[in-house]
Amino acid sequence: MVYAAVWAGLRAAELAGLQVGDVELSPAPLDPNAPAKSGALRVERTAATVRAASEDAPSFRYDTTRTRGSRRRVPLTPAMGEVLADYLAAHPRASEPGEPLLPVATFTPQKPTGLRATDADGRRVVPTAEEALAAMSVPEAERLVLDWAAPVRHGAFYKAIYRPAVYGRTVVARGSRPG
Repeated sequence: MVYAAVWAGLRAAELAGLQVGDVELSPAPLDPNAPAKSGALRVERTAATVRAASEDAPSFRYDTTRTRGSRRRVPLTPAMGEVLADYLAAHPRASEPGEPLLPVATFTPQKPTGLRATDADGRRVVPTAEEALAAMSVPEAERLVLDWAAPVRHGAFYKAIYRPAVYGRTVVARGSRPG
């Protein structure tokens, strides 16, 4: 998602609206010395969160882009084409063009620790969610569950994965650790 956002310049709702069939990868050239051709992403829809008064949880639906000019074919760099080809090779629903390209990522619940977030003076003693996620080890990150049947939720991705990753990089660059 981060590569597509950066290299293709897509908006959050456009990224969430991408489906497997929207990825156009160029075939490998027959001549191994020929320069690699780039593919493209077709931007035709957005994903929207809809909360009806009668529903407990929000539901997701695809919607058209805001303007006709927003529907476009975005060329990919050869490097991005390779990243997407590798991604689709591992995508469990790659053969189904109408399925979401990017999955919903959620964490399985962790056992409560029983720790208070602040001390008697009101200072935080328990790391924030972003700090805790940024400090996760690989085994702890295995709590991440991917739902390939639903489009990615930008807000959840941003809060649970993107910001902690950026925070972790910022903390390491300063030479200190969170918590």
